[in-house]
Amino acid sequence: MKVSGILTTSGSISTAADGRPAPVISVIIPTFNRAGFVGDAIESALAQTYPNVEIVVADDGSTDGTADVLRGYSDRIYYLHQENHGVSVARNAAIQASSGEYVAFLDSDDVWLPDKLSVQMRFLRAHPEVALVAGGVAVVQKAMDGVTEGTVFPHLADGVVPFERVLLNSPMTTSTVVVRRSCLPRPYAFRPGLRFGEDWEMCLRVARSCSVGYVARVLARSRRHDGNVTAPLAGQAEVDVRLRNRLQVIQSVLPPPSLEVDEMCELRARAEAREYAEAAIPSYLNGNPDIGSERLSTAIRLDPDTWQGGPELVQLIVHYASVVGVQRSGEEAGEYLRSLCHNLPTVLFNATRLRRQVWADSHAALAFAYYERQLYQGVVPNALKAVLQDVKWSRNRGLLVMLARSLSHVFLRRYDRALGGAV
Repeated sequence: MKVSGILTTSGSISTAADGRPAPVISVIIPTFNRAGFVGDAIESALAQTYPNVEIVVADDGSTDGTADVLRGYSDRIYYLHQENHGVSVARNAAIQASSGEYVAFLDSDDVWLPDKLSVQMRFLRAHPEVALVAGGVAVVQKAMDGVTEGTVFPHLADGVVPFERVLLNSPMTTSTVVVRRSCLPRPYAFRPGLRFGEDWEMCLRVARSCSVGYVARVLARSRRHDGNVTAPLAGQAEVDVRLRNRLQVIQSVLPPPSLEVDEMCELRARAEAREYAEAAIPSYLNGNPDIGSERLSTAIRLDPDTWQGGPELVQLIVHYASVVGVQRSGEEAGEYLRSLCHNLPTVLFNATRLRRQVWADSHAALAFAYYERQLYQGVVPNALKAVLQDVKWSRNRGLLVMLARSLSHVFLRRYDRALGGAV
């Protein structure tokens, strides 16, 4: 590790806007074989408008050119190198080597917006009871100037986030988290041995004993690429490990079933049900409908109010159909939907209605996704199928306008080709 005192983006210890000394924030960047990305992450941390930042990069045994990239920043970062022990061990080592009153996390394939830390520190000053604050994320393609796939949690407002929300649908994306060092879990912030959910567990452990907050604006860009550990189109083995790890997290932060803690038992059942449902849908996609049906049945048994054919189930199914259709092909999306609809659990009520809604909403989602990418020939058949399968889409002004514009684009393209052929 390079030891040269506090490294700040401004070169000196500065004061905040109100005249008080600006606390030092330790930026923790774990990395493994991210030579093509880690430089962007470091540059975004160095470009922060917040004045007092130290950057600690923990290289978890990279075998590509990551070390060469990091040497180029030797006078501006602390650099740790360790054998490959996983991201939790890397983060814990970097935290131990850092000194800031606050700790911020940045994955080495993500980037921050320039005012990210300034915005969050204003929030923490305004909410002294809050121990940890996160913020919005825009998901983008491999190139950071590429297509934006959407903002995560676009409808969440500024303020304190209840523990239940962190457990069931956490908005605490790692690359947006800032936490008071004094509130980090002991003896280690991140649990070694977990491949999935170690960051979620850290936030849950903080949220069990302290208030946590959220800033409702995009503060970071998360890069979508083939090496993402939590890629939506993960293989079955990865899906299984993710389910197993996340169930371990739930069991570690919530008490075991007991008649004396009925509310917590219900919350634990809801959390476990969500994990089973979210592992069921990609199992259908991976050609394992029996596993998918079994896991969906478990989710329904644990939390029937949420997963018995409700809107959350439809949204989850449609999300995967949209991702498959855009990143792979419409044919694969159709095969996934057929496998799922033909192998739904027998415990589902109104399965016929659910199938119709899934098909219609999936085609509508595909139409919108293709339209965003200006793939107009893909818009037309999917929009028409949505309208034909569910009358509600025939009354959706957005879909109808999109269909009309796409038909116009397709017609003009064919017309131009015809003219070119005639000439």
